[in-house]
Amino acid sequence: MGDGKKFDALDFIMAYEGGEIETEEQMIEGFQGLVNSGVVWSLQGHYGRLAAELIHRGLVTALPVGAPAAAEVEELSDEEIEQFMNQEPIQQ
Repeated sequence: MGDGKKFDALDFIMAYEGGEIETEEQMIEGFQGLVNSGVVWSLQGHYGRLAAELIHRGLVTALPVGAPAAAEVEELSDEEIEQFMNQEPIQQ
């Protein structure tokens, strides 16, 4: 993702869901891309909640158009964020 290529939301989501995101930097970069594209707010709730928490912590920059205020979204605990980051890939 940090290789100069244009951000591809689908590629990031597939990598995230597949457990292929190896570093916090990759995750933050990917969520920044989802926020920048606006797609994060139309995905399942987990994505929006985690994006809002990353915004609240100053790790991702919010865009004013269509983004809910971090205070309007349930704040996730450090344990919940750690659980999301370490979750097993979804088996299909």
